[in-house]
Amino acid sequence: MVGTYYNTTDINGRVCLVTDFDAGAYSVEINLVNPYYEGELIGTIVVSKARTELNAIDVDSILNKTTSISANVISGSRTVNEGTVSFYVNGVFIGSSNVIDGTAAIDYIHNKVGGFEISANYNDNNNYYNSSGLAALNVEKITAQLKSDDIETVYKDVD
Repeated sequence: MVGTYYNTTDINGRVCLVTDFDAGAYSVEINLVNPYYEGELIGTIVVSKARTELNAIDVDSILNKTTSISANVISGSRTVNEGTVSFYVNGVFIGSSNVIDGTAAIDYIHNKVGGFEISANYNDNNNYYNSSGLAALNVEKITAQLKSDDIETVYKDVD
C-alpha cells in the first residue's frame, strides 16, 4: 500500500488510519501539517501473523469406501480462507487441500479395518501461523447381506 492519506486529528491530537495490511513490516512516514505545529515521524509498522486453531474431524468409515477427511481452520472467531492443510493417517501422507471458507477436505479410501490416527497440519506462509490437530479414523468391515434359497431334503435319504 503506497500513497498519501489525509486524516484529521481527534480532540486529543490523535489520528487513526484504518488499513488492511498483510502480515509484514512496512515503512511509514507521517508528516504533521498544521498552522501551529510541524513534525515528522519516520518508522516501521509491523503487522504480526495471526494465530490459528485447526480442528480435525473424527471419521467413521467402511472398508474400501470413499470417505471425506476434513479439518476446520479458524483465527479467533473468524474462519480462515487461505493456506493448505496436509492430512496423514498413522503418519503416512494421504493428501492436501486448500482452505476454503475455513474448511479443507480430501476424499480417502482406507483398505484396512481398525482404528487409526488422522493428523492434519495447517500451513500458510503469509498472514497466519501454522497449526495442527488430531482426529480418529474408525474403519469398519463391510456388512455382507447373506441370502439363501430354501433347501429341501429328506432325512437320511440315501440313494
